[in-house]
Amino acid sequence: MDEFRIVISDAADPLLMIGLAWLAILGMLAWGAVAEAWYLVRGRQRALFVHMLERHDLTLADAVASEGYAGLVRAFDRCFNCSEQRPCRHALRWGWLGARDPKCPNAALFAHARESRDTRKTKAAT
Repeated sequence: MDEFRIVISDAADPLLMIGLAWLAILGMLAWGAVAEAWYLVRGRQRALFVHMLERHDLTLADAVASEGYAGLVRAFDRCFNCSEQRPCRHALRWGWLGARDPKCPNAALFAHARESRDTRKTKAAT
């Protein structure tokens, strides 16, 4: 009885390489879909703007007192549409450990809210 070698695939076969490339592409797409679904399903506990307020030692009440509700809504909108959200989240997660401070479109609001809070405190103390 003759023995025949069983060849599953030839490594030099171009169709095998193309198939492996497509498999790698599909794997990356599936990984991206799973990561995005995890990000969407996990949800965000609080808005990024609230974290930035806390980083600047402010509360929502301080921001409302200095800018009003309309100014707060505009600030939330600026934060929501900001292109620096990923560096901002990175800076919030790692603190001041070498992370660059992102260019926040609400930096003027934070400075104004901090200034008005300090003036209210000095008026209340006197």
